[in-house]
Amino acid sequence: MRKIPLFFRHFKKDRLFSLINIFGLAIGFSACLLISMFVLDEYGYDKYNKNFRNIYRIVCDIHINGNSINGNFAPPPLGPALVKDFPKIKNFVRIRKIDEMLVRKGEENLVETNAVLADSSFFNVFTLPLLYGDAKSALIEPHSMVLTQTMAQKYFGNLDVVGKSLLVDNENTYKITGVMKDIPRQSHFRFDFIKSLSENDNINRPGLWINPFASTYLLTNEGVTEKELNQMIAADVYKYVGGQLKQEMNTSFSELDKNGDHFNYTCTSLSKIHLNSNVTNEFDNNGNIQTVYIFIAIAVIILLIGCVNFVNLATAKSAHRAKEVGIRKVLGSSKNDLIYYFLTESFLTTLMAALISIVFTLILLPYFNVLADKQIPFSVLVNKYIIVLYISIIIIVGLAAGSYPAFFLSSFQPVRVLNGALRSGFKSGWLRNSLIVFQFPLHSF
Repeated sequence: MRKIPLFFRHFKKDRLFSLINIFGLAIGFSACLLISMFVLDEYGYDKYNKNFRNIYRIVCDIHINGNSINGNFAPPPLGPALVKDFPKIKNFVRIRKIDEMLVRKGEENLVETNAVLADSSFFNVFTLPLLYGDAKSALIEPHSMVLTQTMAQKYFGNLDVVGKSLLVDNENTYKITGVMKDIPRQSHFRFDFIKSLSENDNINRPGLWINPFASTYLLTNEGVTEKELNQMIAADVYKYVGGQLKQEMNTSFSELDKNGDHFNYTCTSLSKIHLNSNVTNEFDNNGNIQTVYIFIAIAVIILLIGCVNFVNLATAKSAHRAKEVGIRKVLGSSKNDLIYYFLTESFLTTLMAALISIVFTLILLPYFNVLADKQIPFSVLVNKYIIVLYISIIIIVGLAAGSYPAFFLSSFQPVRVLNGALRSGFKSGWLRNSLIVFQFPLHSF
């Protein structure tokens, strides 16, 4: 504990040097915190679903006669057939996007663009609780509708609106059968209105195996892998689609292969959609895994720059502290005592920088949200992953940035220090010169 007063005595003695060290690290830490919050936010998409590890979306990859489709589509019968043929697939839900619809409010029609048609199994697959209504039956009947709490307030002024109705497109009256919580921000889709898919005649028409129709999601048992599920999908596509290919297009899978064409359906894990999917007909703008990797690399480089600056400043100050080291050794301090002292000084500097960086982060977060087009809340700072990561960074940076100064300064020989024999060596320290050279590519990056 005696080392802490010594640290503050040294801090007071050379305030400018100490402040440059602390605020330099604080700026680097703050940048790393903001980037960490961004990365955590990107990886958190769709994980509000209790079964997110077992939910997959089917995507099509079709290339025939020079025409290609790579999108968020599947034929209407595929989901029901997979559940019927493979016990490992527990449930499915089909979602069909509506470009826009007119909803009557008083004497005016309002244009709504976040509307979809969905199977009644929607709430069995996704964890989206209803505030009012029965999730099991809410989307069974044609012309039934579930809306979010925001839309309930918008059109009715309250949330308890089950049993009321809305006029849509000036011709169809929809009965409100449920009010759900607003879909979480970290979701690859954000719907305000969910209409029953049972009103669409195409879902039960036979012979629609080659017609991409709707987004289809599958809920599997625990332990089913993406590879295994792709094999199930391929088996059913081969089983059911082949006959219709021959009938409708006068071709077969073998002939498609000969011509370099293909008719494939595969699946994507729900947790990968936001960062790894780039198919057409996405419900919302997705992120990009490459952008996340770039941000991670930037955070690492910023930390490296902070550490390098810390070591450079410490070694540059070595000549001024050499006499202090010499006197301490003459008075009986061992090398281990000095190492402990300088490491403590490094950790206290790092800790002060870390605390200041939290203040910087709280100030900068609103501006960062605007820049990154995000809505990251302040509460993310107390996320367990952020806390563990930040403590780890403090320990690593404190150790990495303080090790060389600690071992370097503690190795001075008292006699040589006190007679000034080491002063010329400080000016040409190979590590400091190397670190200065190392900084150039980091800063240019």
